[in-house]
Amino acid sequence: TDPLCRFLAGSAAGATATILTYPFDLLRTRQANSWNCYSGYISACEEMIRQEGVGTLYNGLKPTLVGILPYAGISFATFHTLKAQIKDRGEDGAVPILSSMACGMVAGFFSQTVTYPFHIDIFRRL
Repeated sequence: TDPLCRFLAGSAAGATATILTYPFDLLRTRQANSWNCYSGYISACEEMIRQEGVGTLYNGLKPTLVGILPYAGISFATFHTLKAQIKDRGEDGAVPILSSMACGMVAGFFSQTVTYPFHIDIFRRL
């Protein structure tokens, strides 16, 4: 598969994961900032929806997605491209675990290095 396809797949996976888990992150943040205000996650969720509406569970999602789309896409594309290069050189087509871990390390480092300046700029503007 070509790197653009890998990038798009990684971005889609990152967006899906972020959209599905964002309310939990928001609840965790609210719990941390509002000490003893809520008795648990369910009561916090109920109270937030009652006072602010259902949409409050996704407040701040857009800047988070703007940050995660390029990060996840670059990370996924880099990891699988490196892993494919190693697999092509192997005898049995299997990638050793340490090589796979090295690919993940390089992919994470590269994607974070490339996207971090944009991430900071986005949140500075908000």
